[in-house]
Amino acid sequence: MRKSKKIISLILSVLMAISMMPFSAITASAADPMPAKNSLVNFNGYEWYIIEQDSSTVTLLSKDTLGESQYYTALGTQITYNESTLKANLATFANDNFSEYFDVINEVDGEKLFLLTQTQKGYLSETVRKSTTTLVHWWLKGDMVDSDRAYLYTNGGNYDLTTTYNVTVVSGLRPACQLDLSKVEYTASTNTIDKLQGEAAIGTTVYTTFAEALAAAQTGD
Repeated sequence: MRKSKKIISLILSVLMAISMMPFSAITASAADPMPAKNSLVNFNGYEWYIIEQDSSTVTLLSKDTLGESQYYTALGTQITYNESTLKANLATFANDNFSEYFDVINEVDGEKLFLLTQTQKGYLSETVRKSTTTLVHWWLKGDMVDSDRAYLYTNGGNYDLTTTYNVTVVSGLRPACQLDLSKVEYTASTNTIDKLQGEAAIGTTVYTTFAEALAAAQTGD
């Protein structure tokens, strides 16, 4: 009998401690199934095509070019993509417009937003390749082939013409990004991918489950 009273007392103590913690409960609705490859979705205010997905990630390609850049600012200097003006400008665009989503975007080769390679471009459907309406040319990721030229995709009259262009040409940034499916959810009614809403929060920090929030709680929270 005394042992039972101790157990009941312990349970009541735990429940009282939990009730005193300032969690803001957030009920997460069941996520809708992610659309199929080549579907258009919204993410962070932009339209994207789903170009790859598996059990843990979904990769998006912007429907339109989201900016423009030179590959490099001068001719006659052989550089790599990592040294290019193109990569620097893409990183600036990502930091200025996507930093609040960095926690759900995986890095691909060290970049949160990245450009497609020639090989990856070849996997796209004609509709996706030709989708952009803001600029008809967009840079592909790759090192300069000589001191003056780099890979650029032209989707105007020739639907799949991949060639090299003068590195000082200003052309489109059409980025891709890879999302962690454990941290995002799709809502069919708005056709939107957004951050996963958790079950509980401590202040402004949202936790996927109440157990994670409870484990993170500090004395005095």
